[in-house]
Amino acid sequence: MLLSVQKALQLQGERLPFEAEVPLEPFEFCGDQLRFSSPVWVSGRMVGIEDRIELEGEIKAELLSTCVRCLKEARLPLNIPFTEIYLREEDPEEPDAFLYEASAVDLDQMVLGNIVMNLPVQLLCKPDCKGLCPTCGKDLNLGPCDCDRSPVNEAFAALRALKLEDEDTP
Repeated sequence: MLLSVQKALQLQGERLPFEAEVPLEPFEFCGDQLRFSSPVWVSGRMVGIEDRIELEGEIKAELLSTCVRCLKEARLPLNIPFTEIYLREEDPEEPDAFLYEASAVDLDQMVLGNIVMNLPVQLLCKPDCKGLCPTCGKDLNLGPCDCDRSPVNEAFAALRALKLEDEDTP
């Protein structure tokens, strides 16, 4: 999605409002397929300072994926504040700046980068999701199952058969 910054370049130093709808494609992150429930909205203010464009605002989106515990749909609403810089050419003093040409900046990479940086380690359908029983596969959010849940450490199973002599016997 290209955002025109022509006015910001013409009206140097003036904070101008902007908003844009950014249609992003589904993407894979850490093995999970993530998609958006609707287009991503970006709004804020832009300022032109010589050939430099500064964008400050908020990204609003809702991500859809699979809950890592119970495999149901997980929804993650996002409201991400951002401040980003766009330059016409690379500057070693601004290694995180995005580049732009003519009088438009491309929002796609900036938006996707900010979303990825704000993702949780695990996407859950709800914070207290109990997941699936590892034995029978029942959704534990719907109630307990009848499986034996006593912890078993198979690494020491051979020790159960070991008979120790009484220490008092010679």
